[in-house]
Amino acid sequence: MRTFTLTFFSACLVVAVKSIPLESRDTKLPWDIKVPPTYSYCRADIPNRHTYEPLMGADLVHVQLVIRHGDRTPLNPIIADNTVWDSCSRQLDTMTLADKGSLLLPLEDIGMAVQQRTFIPPENKKSFASVMYQGNCDQGQLTDGGKAMHVELGEMLREIYVEQLDYLNPEFDQDDFYLRSTNLWRTKNSAEALLKGLYPAPFWQDGRVLPMLTWPSLIENMSPNEEVCPRIDDLTQDALKEPEWKIYEKRYKPLTDRVSRVLNDTMLNAGYVDVLMTRVCHDKPLPCSINPITQKREGSDCIQRNEANEIMNIGSLQYVWVNRDSPQATEIDKLSIGSFLYDLATEIRAAMVEHTLDHKFSIYSAHDSSLGAILGSFNASDSQMLWPPYRSNMLIELWKQKYSNSYKIRVLYNGQTLIVNTNDEWCDLNECDASTFLKRLDSFVPDNLLEACNSS
Repeated sequence: MRTFTLTFFSACLVVAVKSIPLESRDTKLPWDIKVPPTYSYCRADIPNRHTYEPLMGADLVHVQLVIRHGDRTPLNPIIADNTVWDSCSRQLDTMTLADKGSLLLPLEDIGMAVQQRTFIPPENKKSFASVMYQGNCDQGQLTDGGKAMHVELGEMLREIYVEQLDYLNPEFDQDDFYLRSTNLWRTKNSAEALLKGLYPAPFWQDGRVLPMLTWPSLIENMSPNEEVCPRIDDLTQDALKEPEWKIYEKRYKPLTDRVSRVLNDTMLNAGYVDVLMTRVCHDKPLPCSINPITQKREGSDCIQRNEANEIMNIGSLQYVWVNRDSPQATEIDKLSIGSFLYDLATEIRAAMVEHTLDHKFSIYSAHDSSLGAILGSFNASDSQMLWPPYRSNMLIELWKQKYSNSYKIRVLYNGQTLIVNTNDEWCDLNECDASTFLKRLDSFVPDNLLEACNSS
């Protein structure tokens, strides 16, 4: 995941609040995207069987689903944190010693299992516990609510692709699926929860195991891999030095200075958005300053909800700028997600050749930075280009015309057809010719990724 190095950004922010529309402000800037008041970061919308319609005169051939994990706890700790995070107890985690063979059955349906749980000991001077919040959640862990929202997504996918379209089998068949996740607890749990909704326990058969593929982090291509591609960060910093963005930076500096003062500015990557908005999503109190006498966060200077809202707006605008509108955006997207787009394109091409692709449905469990770069490469519209919320979901459907040999692509993002920005309407993604779509993907694939990543 990309980590922006501006004073207050973290790559995985958590926001779900009513935004302050930029058009209500006095100053019109050279580059100005409006954040609608309906924008919400805590929970993305999902497809709805009542509004979903199959492509007329065509048969569904293959589906790719790219998701962002669900709601999670903060990644960045703060000094003297008195917040309690006790929302990670729900039993939806991987069972590793299942004697019935299935790694995805709930605990009550298997014979023996080992289940991982987080334990945080009480504070005492003989441990490190005082530097972390209390509760039963690790940093950046998928919460019970995050699991539940992906169960809900799976249930809706079942209504559409099993019950409405009769595309997937009613009972789970592992041969129908390809499953891949980044190797992090929250993305793996999100995929498991989605499958639990798509195929509840009565529709599982004994002995059916679906492999969940993960790649070593060093070669991961489903999110920006700055460890082996340092040029991504170089280009991002160049984008944030552009005059259009510096105007924004100057305007929000008083706010970020204040947030830094209240939080004591102890975070290496200054994940102020992460710290504030995870609490907003859970309706928890926002941090206050530290009382110099008690050394607890009980001072009178507290961050306000409208300040958290404003930081969320700025974060979304930065996503649009870095991934779509800056002079560096195209190259950033190529290096960040081009290799994964190559994998998607290869899979689509195989599905277009009869009998060369065994599975019907591919699930890729990833991150906000994954979808942000994909949206940038697709030149998504302003409102859909904003920072991808929890549970963001992108469906790429391949359809074959019934009376010809032509193929169409449809892209749905958070339940709606993905709209292309008017400055480059390269295709109608409700019904895009497959060759045009693949040409677009190909244009973001570097010829030599490592060479491009290390060039200057």
